[in-house]
Amino acid sequence: MKSAGPLILLLMLGTTVALPSFSAAASSSSFGSIQGLPGTQAGAAPILTTNGPVSKVCSFGVHVGPTGIYAIGTGVYVEDWDTGNLMWCGKDGSQFIVESPPLDGGGLGYTGMAGVNTGLGLVLVLVSWSADAGPGLWFCFGATPVQSSGCAFQSAFILLPSSFCATLKTGTCSPGGIALDSALNVYYTDFANAVVVKCSLLSANQHCAVIETLSRKPFGLYRNPATGDLWVSDDSCTGYVWKNGVVQYTLNDELEGITISSANPTKTPHVYVADTEFCSLTAPAHIQDLTDGKSLHTPLTGAEEILGITTGLQFTAFDTGDVWSVRDRS
Repeated sequence: MKSAGPLILLLMLGTTVALPSFSAAASSSSFGSIQGLPGTQAGAAPILTTNGPVSKVCSFGVHVGPTGIYAIGTGVYVEDWDTGNLMWCGKDGSQFIVESPPLDGGGLGYTGMAGVNTGLGLVLVLVSWSADAGPGLWFCFGATPVQSSGCAFQSAFILLPSSFCATLKTGTCSPGGIALDSALNVYYTDFANAVVVKCSLLSANQHCAVIETLSRKPFGLYRNPATGDLWVSDDSCTGYVWKNGVVQYTLNDELEGITISSANPTKTPHVYVADTEFCSLTAPAHIQDLTDGKSLHTPLTGAEEILGITTGLQFTAFDTGDVWSVRDRS
């Protein structure tokens, strides 16, 4: 990982955003133990509706809690809940740490990752609500699947502004899901305060504002790059799905990862959400196609945290440390 001044990065990005300071990345080969997410419950009985084959992309084992996920042609980047490490899982079977979080960014609570292609290549952002330094995030600029040095440049760990967090209902920020736009504006769900927040890099990521006030426990977040629409899932037993702050679906179960994908027979955009089954306990955790009302088969045998889904329908299984790929064939 190399460091560079913000001016060089601005020229490469072709944009006017002011980037935060950069620091050297520390690599690590050890993982902490998985710890449960807040507000979860025990497992469920294995009853399932089926639709299409599944395949295991990789298995990190019980020492990694995979949460956020971002796919490229040769594999997937995966975020580790317990350490904030950026992991790689390749189609060729390769599996390693791409980068570890910057100084003060270690610790558990990493729940979301997003990416966007820019003049610097792929930019990934990883967010934590309980890192050692507090709620915040870090960027990997020019991400490539290279062990221990896969970020061309890495940001410092950026704390969410305390002056903004103090204005929220709980007096602190609790980020869950995250999204980026092409200008590197950050969007995140705040599950404790039931809001969606936008933070602008025009002020080095120190300007944040509530853009949607929701209810229950908004968690999963997907921003449609074609339209700018924000889709949010509800990690309470009500199981709302919002589009731009308006309820579109109610599933009566804890929902987590959410995406829009055209990986289906009609080749049209469908909304997919992870149904954990922690509330209904009537089936194993699965991926639900909300557009046509079908449930996609998974190999899971009970309730499970599924915090991340890609547009290619790869998803993370938190409790078992696995990454799976599912297909929609009907």
